[in-house]
Amino acid sequence: MKKILAIVLVIVMCSGLLCACGGKTETPADVNGDTTSESAVKEELVVRYGGDWNGCVAFVDGTDKYEDLTGTVAAIARFNIDRKSGAITPFIGLNVEDTPIEDLTARFESESIVISGKWISADFKDIIMTENNGTISARIPIEKDSGSVTLVFNFRRLDDTGWTDENPGLSESQIEYCKGKSFDELAEIIGYSKSDYPEPLTAQTPTQADTTNGDSANAKAGAIIGSWEYTNGGYVYTFNSDGTGSYSAGSTVMEFTYEDDGSNVKILYTGNTSPNEFAYTVSGNTLSIEDSFGEKVEYTKK
Repeated sequence: MKKILAIVLVIVMCSGLLCACGGKTETPADVNGDTTSESAVKEELVVRYGGDWNGCVAFVDGTDKYEDLTGTVAAIARFNIDRKSGAITPFIGLNVEDTPIEDLTARFESESIVISGKWISADFKDIIMTENNGTISARIPIEKDSGSVTLVFNFRRLDDTGWTDENPGLSESQIEYCKGKSFDELAEIIGYSKSDYPEPLTAQTPTQADTTNGDSANAKAGAIIGSWEYTNGGYVYTFNSDGTGSYSAGSTVMEFTYEDDGSNVKILYTGNTSPNEFAYTVSGNTLSIEDSFGEKVEYTKK
């Protein structure tokens, strides 16, 4: 690890240009009609937090040895989330030479992710990371005998143009610079190689739907088009004829694109890099579609 003076110089030199680079929601019932609200929350959080992120980290409130550690540099993040267990494999990278975040762990707690780890040999624990209108944020205080500093992270999805007044945040020119770049390209720009972070999760393909009953036979492609509401209300799938759609869970609306072959639908949520495939059947006004745990859940056409 280089001396802190080298870190400060890197931050000052890179803060201008390099900062530029910086699922389906679970249904609320199982096949037996029992409520599974905990699973529903987990899957909603998978959609909200899972995948790849681009943004910045600002260094603030430095004291003593770190008083001059200021500025804003590029940052990226990846959260791989196991849809069955809820386990998170996290990565957060920042553009400060030879000072990666180490031993990073993450877990869900309520509506947030809680992270713990180490930076510049100082432990941080149970830091709450929240999502608000597409921005995920965290403040990580670093305390050492020689001084302290706080890292303020803001991330949005790759190619996201929704940055507004986030501080720190990406400007229009910075967004343009990063547009079209893959996670691997952004990582390389700020000094990381593929061996430094986990590979993205591949799309999960649930077990095929049971088609033993005549009414459950595969539908023709396009039969899924329309709006479908969970039988007890509160959750709505919308499949548009142009291959776009959304999933609404209360006040949360998650947009996606999809591909449909009449028996399986591939759904790619905005901001995610890999689609998820779900088996389904249509019988009259009833859509029976698998959730992320392979359970069949029914929706009624609106």
